[in-house]
Amino acid sequence: MKNYKIAKLVILLCLSFSIVTGQVSKKSPNSPSKKVQESKSASSKTNVLTPELAYYYDATSGLWGFKNKNGKKYLPAIYKQANNFSGGLACVSLSDKYGYIDIFGKLVIPYIYEYGYSNVSDGLIAQQLNNKWGYIDKTGKTVIPFGYDDARTYSEGLAAVKQNGKWGFVDKTNNTVLPFQYDDAFSFHDGLCKISINNLSGFIDKTGKIIIPAKYQYTSEKIEFGTITLKLNNKFGLADKNGNITLPIIYDLISVHKDFIVVKLGSKYGFVDANGRQVTSLIYESAGLYPNDGLMLVQLNSLWGYIDATGKQVIPNIFDNASIFSSGYAVVKLNGKYSYIDKTGKMTQPLIYDMASDFNNGLAPVKLKQKWGYINTSGKLLAPFEYDDAGYFDGLEALVKKDGKSFYINPLKIPAFVVDPEVQKLMLTEIPTDLEKLSSKMSFKLATGQECNLFPLEGVILGKTTVADLAWLGKRTTLTDNNTNQPYQIYIVNGTEFWYDNNVADHMYLTKSDPMPKSWVDCGINWDLSYNELSTTLKDLGFELTIIKAPVSRTWKNRQALKAEVLATRKLNNELTVDFKFSFDYGFSDLLSAPSTLYSLSVRRH
Repeated sequence: MKNYKIAKLVILLCLSFSIVTGQVSKKSPNSPSKKVQESKSASSKTNVLTPELAYYYDATSGLWGFKNKNGKKYLPAIYKQANNFSGGLACVSLSDKYGYIDIFGKLVIPYIYEYGYSNVSDGLIAQQLNNKWGYIDKTGKTVIPFGYDDARTYSEGLAAVKQNGKWGFVDKTNNTVLPFQYDDAFSFHDGLCKISINNLSGFIDKTGKIIIPAKYQYTSEKIEFGTITLKLNNKFGLADKNGNITLPIIYDLISVHKDFIVVKLGSKYGFVDANGRQVTSLIYESAGLYPNDGLMLVQLNSLWGYIDATGKQVIPNIFDNASIFSSGYAVVKLNGKYSYIDKTGKMTQPLIYDMASDFNNGLAPVKLKQKWGYINTSGKLLAPFEYDDAGYFDGLEALVKKDGKSFYINPLKIPAFVVDPEVQKLMLTEIPTDLEKLSSKMSFKLATGQECNLFPLEGVILGKTTVADLAWLGKRTTLTDNNTNQPYQIYIVNGTEFWYDNNVADHMYLTKSDPMPKSWVDCGINWDLSYNELSTTLKDLGFELTIIKAPVSRTWKNRQALKAEVLATRKLNNELTVDFKFSFDYGFSDLLSAPSTLYSLSVRRH
């Protein structure tokens, strides 16, 4: 069972892109087969006269059953595979064959089929028997004979079927409506269907007329919020249902949602509307690809915050990590600890947790002092910190792990327990109100009005980022220390070296042969500055300067070179101070005004 951290990525991605960096619900092992999963989202609707049932995985038995919307077990976990109900039926298996049950668990269609394709559409179900595909009705009667090599679900009166290596379309009486001429075909939505010819994709209407030519490397499977995503020459754009290009095919990524269209160009993300009009500039380093509660998670200067559909900043970019909103709350990380915020950006719990997961049904698993427990939205501890791992609460129970064993508990029904005094003291910690003061960012407003950022750098905060996080962000150096015969305690993240000590990123050391981090260059710090220029720049950025070694002229390789050391100090936040030590040496001039005399710099927190 995995511990799900806030996505560091939005990675994300964005992406699981999540982007992002949002948390996701924990998934059970041995999940249903790929084709079973494909039909689940389409089969989420149930008959209004039947209870709303959803499959669940029982970790103890390794089998699947069904619960109602309140989380109460409705049908026992006896199935090897299970799919959500569709049209009053659910596709299940006890061994290697599939059949269908009704909401009472009664077997309606026998276990004779070879794929768990549960979706009932237009009253018919696509199924496989003896390696051939056909269609049955809800009683199990064969309506379309099992003679096809593959088949999709019926939609808008037509179904795509495959025969002799090509796809065509048949109606509900098995009459061929569109000939078998496509290399791949999907289902009709809003009168259009995605097809493929020679590994290129396009769209046709129900008469077979080409609406979008089959010339694209990729298209979305259907119209999404009025648009179709296209990929051509490894770039993405958008078209409307008539095939008109509404967003130029120039982007490296596009993710379409109801209120947001995320675009990426080069290394930056931004937002456009359905008509291709710019909502925000391409300024973000990452963006959560799955907005929630009308807010989008964005990363700027290595820190996370939230914007709305108009591009307005709703919650500032001050968090080291963050998730999308779930049940009105988002998990955030600040100064190495986790808590929760509401949609106004107000922190609702003490900033004390080592890890935290989303709220589900009013409860969330949180980690403190290396153990997991459960709290409610008011912060009350309902299950003690005694579990090695903890899953989400489904309204009835949650899967936990303790002493190597996995089992279910109901955090709402835990008998009275004694809370460790130290834990109790931590949980009574005052909830921070001025979050910006706690932020790990070191950013500055330039004379141009633009903001530049020194820290976090590549997602790393000196004095806060752990070795585990460094390992996730980058790779450890292969250079070996001759004294220990072990690799140096250095992780390289996007070309920048970070040294660690006591399992925490501790300092940096760069010489003129190393690239200066781009965000530092944006702040005016670069290798080409003279002694005088660097001193002025640092003062303008609010650093306190201390002369360690006064400037002197020395002979180096038959030339005069400037030698000096300057210490620049500034608080990163209320807890940390960062020192930059600039060393001038080995240059080609001893003048204070001469460019390119800076040789090295080291950065250390204290």
